[in-house]
Amino acid sequence: MKRQERLYRPGKRLNLLMHESVLWARICPSEVPAAQLDRLPGVVGMDTVGIGILPLDANLPLPLGNSFCMLDKRLVVVEDRHAELWLDDAEAIALHRRVWDTFAESAVFGADAQQVIARVRRSIGDREQPIDLPRGCTAPSYDAPAWSPNRSPTTSHGMYELH
Repeated sequence: MKRQERLYRPGKRLNLLMHESVLWARICPSEVPAAQLDRLPGVVGMDTVGIGILPLDANLPLPLGNSFCMLDKRLVVVEDRHAELWLDDAEAIALHRRVWDTFAESAVFGADAQQVIARVRRSIGDREQPIDLPRGCTAPSYDAPAWSPNRSPTTSHGMYELH
């Protein structure tokens, strides 16, 4: 809850880009992503938050890489499975800014992002029904790793910027 308080602070803005596959991944019981997907559309319209989603059927100009966070144009934190890299040199920050801007061109925002979220949300708990995916895409078909309350779910293919 403490982290969510930051969303309401004037003068700060959180910009988030994520691949739609992040919304489809089931790494914990379905109640958890269901609650998150119920909350997310309300956050999309906030003045302090910008959410962009790279749809499954989007033409991606670059391969997806590690998640990263840009803080106040002074620091980039790159997440990997075993470590975080904290990059504060101008060249690394400029590179990640270009990556961000490139992916943002392929992302959907606002009402279009809410439609993507709603499509994924409708699929949870109703696997007997056909899933409404974009033309030419298929639903993920893999066995998700076992979930544990001690395991911290990570967001692969997500990028965010706080300033």
